[in-house]
Amino acid sequence: MTVRKVNKLNSLCIFYDADFPTQPGGAQKRLFELGLLGKEKYNEVLWVSFRFWKETASVYDGIKFVGALKKPNFYDKDGKRNASEPILYLLNCILTLPKYYYAKTWVIGQWPLLHIIPLVIIGLILRKNIYIEWWETLQKQWLKRGFLGRLGALVERTILWSGRYVNFVVDCEAEKRLLLDVNPNANVTVIENGVDTKFFKKKQDIKKYDFISLGRLKDHKRVDLLIDAIDIYIKKTKHNDVRVSIVGDGPEKDTLIDQINKLNLSENIVMHGFVEKYENIANILLQSKVGVLTTVAGGSGNVTINELFAAGLPVLAIGSDEGIDLSYINESINGYITETVSPKELADLMEKILSNQTKLKEMSSNLFKNNKELDWKNKLAQHPSI
Repeated sequence: MTVRKVNKLNSLCIFYDADFPTQPGGAQKRLFELGLLGKEKYNEVLWVSFRFWKETASVYDGIKFVGALKKPNFYDKDGKRNASEPILYLLNCILTLPKYYYAKTWVIGQWPLLHIIPLVIIGLILRKNIYIEWWETLQKQWLKRGFLGRLGALVERTILWSGRYVNFVVDCEAEKRLLLDVNPNANVTVIENGVDTKFFKKKQDIKKYDFISLGRLKDHKRVDLLIDAIDIYIKKTKHNDVRVSIVGDGPEKDTLIDQINKLNLSENIVMHGFVEKYENIANILLQSKVGVLTTVAGGSGNVTINELFAAGLPVLAIGSDEGIDLSYINESINGYITETVSPKELADLMEKILSNQTKLKEMSSNLFKNNKELDWKNKLAQHPSI
């Protein structure tokens, strides 16, 4: 038996606190797909995360996960981000240094933020190729969070000013503009998010849901707007049998369930919770007519919108200065967007898109037949680390 010798100097190392195998999410998916593509160029792909395994390391689809500290709770009992977690992840990265110091290329995921500056300093000393995956420039949003928010804004600005020494990779043009507003001299590359298009090869003609929302149930996702919009839509149109699917779990789940019950919408809205297998998520998407995105803050780029498009779903989105990049929505071609953060406007768009079934089918058909362009391999092929 011949054992392949690993050239450790030709290794790729990814840094992100949340792992992909046990805590899948948009950022984790993007980095995981980058790691899979990286296996074609590098002899080894590492991922520094908190430990979610019992042994010294875990290998998942050829990517080696390494870490020193056991995964903590990412959120407290109130659904807020655990304040100590960024410090713990920084410590985890430092303690794990012997396992990745030889790697030639480092790709550093943005969150939980505090680890970036120390890793950049260490990486520059060790002469690494450093790429920061940057998804959210939150300068104005930080300032709404009191003293800790101002501290976060300072850390963010310091990281962005390192852009003359390292390479930033963002997922949309709007995020690039935000970053360059802070540091006009930053090195920035736009690489859009992709989709596992192999799950969206066969279109389903029978639809179970009129609308679908997909994603983690967090406060800035504002799924409550969708629920209020459905209540307004039913009262206005008398379409009492409208069906809505909400796929995802998170700290806002109980609050949203209470809202559904108070509005007597339990017969209209199905809460699927966390769906483990992506094949099952894809099937729910394919059984739906229209996607709804109610995110009002966070990154301008969005993994979910391309998943909706890949399933042939036009998208109704909330228009917000701190939400998704508005250029994603081409009016009446792939969806519609509200002018303000308003459940009434969203309800009006729901009525508009369902009232013209011919137009809806045309939009859906055009999206579905072009979904191969959204595949992860196509999107990530130009990533500068690859």
